[in-house]
This record gives sequence, structure tokens and C-alpha cells, in this order.
Amino acid sequence: MRTGRVQIERVIAMMIIFTFNVLFWMFFEQAGSSFNFLAQNIVDRQMFGGWEFPVGWFQSVNPVAIVLLAPLVAMTWGFLDKRNVEPSIPRKFGLGLLGNALGFAVLMYALTHLVDANNQIPLWPLALCYVLQTVGELCLSPIGLSMVTKLAPARAVGLAMGGWFLSTAIGNNLSGIFAGHVSGESGMTVASALSGFTFSFYLLLGAGVVLFLIAPLINRLMHGIK
Repeated sequence: MRTGRVQIERVIAMMIIFTFNVLFWMFFEQAGSSFNFLAQNIVDRQMFGGWEFPVGWFQSVNPVAIVLLAPLVAMTWGFLDKRNVEPSIPRKFGLGLLGNALGFAVLMYALTHLVDANNQIPLWPLALCYVLQTVGELCLSPIGLSMVTKLAPARAVGLAMGGWFLSTAIGNNLSGIFAGHVSGESGMTVASALSGFTFSFYLLLGAGVVLFLIAPLINRLMHGIK
């Protein structure tokens, strides 16, 4: 009976984290949608006396940042683990959400304070946004599948994996809907971008804070899974 209760509570913990996973990917995937419109319409991409930085090249920032930062993140977790202060799974997810939020905070600042006479912002805020979101991704994404295999009942691991990918897919679908809202019917403007990205920042920040606050409860539901 106790074993059954433990499994049920672990599944509940997993479902709570799935919900936050939807939110993460909903806004992380703006990288391939609304951020491209931002780069095309609002970012000043002129460099080196007339050469224009291609919009598609922004998509290279994430993989390059992963290659450079993944070893640092892994070493950080190892360093903290040796001192018994490594964040729990829920708090790593919370850090992922906060990293995502920081990316939008940079864009909010740029769209509020760095808009020039041509209604454009510099290139660096968007590049920095991609890097900060990548840090968030490195906190959250690598532990997702591992978490599922640990929390799911042995006979339902395949189903739980499907749930994980479904939560990611839902986030991606919502991302497209949200990108359409940010881009506007007549094309992205500074005002529509600022409005959409401000909403993104506060929702991600709130979700990250909530996840940190309820992390002890989720950890109890996980019954020792780390």
C-alpha cells in the first residue's frame, strides 16, 4: 500500500514539473519565431562599415553557447554536489525558468532604453538573450528525461516519456500562437515586441519563483529521488 502511495506521489510531482516545462518551452521557442521577426525588423544588424549580419545567423548563438557553457554548468553542479548544496530537480527547473526570464529582461531594457531614431535596437541585446536562455536550457533540459525515468513507475516509463515530450510539444505549439500575437497583424513593432516580451518576463519570473517556493513540497512527493 505504501509503495503504491509513493508511486502516485512521484507521478504527481512529475506532472507538476511537466506543467512548468510547458511554460519554459513556450517562451524559449520564441528564438525561432518572434525573435527572428525582431531581428529582421527592429535590430540594427549593420556591422563593419555596411555589412549586414544575417537574421538566420542568430540561430547559431544557441548551439555555440551550449558547446561553450555545458562543461561549465556540469562542473558547477559537480562543485556544488561535493559541498552538498547542489540544487534539487525542481530548483534546477526553477533556475531554467529564471534564466529564460533574464533573456526577456534584456530585451525589455533594450526596447525601452536603446531604441534609436530608426526604431531599432543594437544587435548585442538579442545575442545576450539567446545566451541567457541557453543557460536556462542547460539547467532544465538535460535533467528532464533522467527525472522521468526515476519518477515514473517501471511499467509506465514509456508512457511517462511520452508525457514529457507531449509537454514540450504543447509548449512549442503555444509558442507559435504567442509569436503570432507578439508579431501583430501588421508586423512586429517596438510597442508590440515590448508588450509581448514584458508579459513573457513576468510570467517566467513568477513561475520560477513559485517553483522555488514549492520545491520542498515537490521534493517530498519525489520521496528521495534526486
